Amino acid sequence: MRLVVAAISHRTGMTIGKRQVEQMAARAVRHFDGFYALRDERRTGAGSLHAVLHEQER
Repeated sequence: MRLVVAAISHRTGMTIGKRQVEQMAARAVRHFDGFYALRDERRTGAGSLHAVLHEQER
């Protein structure tokens, strides 16, 4: 856990406690499936929009 706290501090310049990191990890796990489902929806939507725009250029 110390490595995670140090990495966050190094990247952000902010100090964060071990308990806060544990809470963020627990929240991330709860939203894991929803994140990837939303990402796939966006990817599909963007691809469809790209195809429409490409067709309009012809």
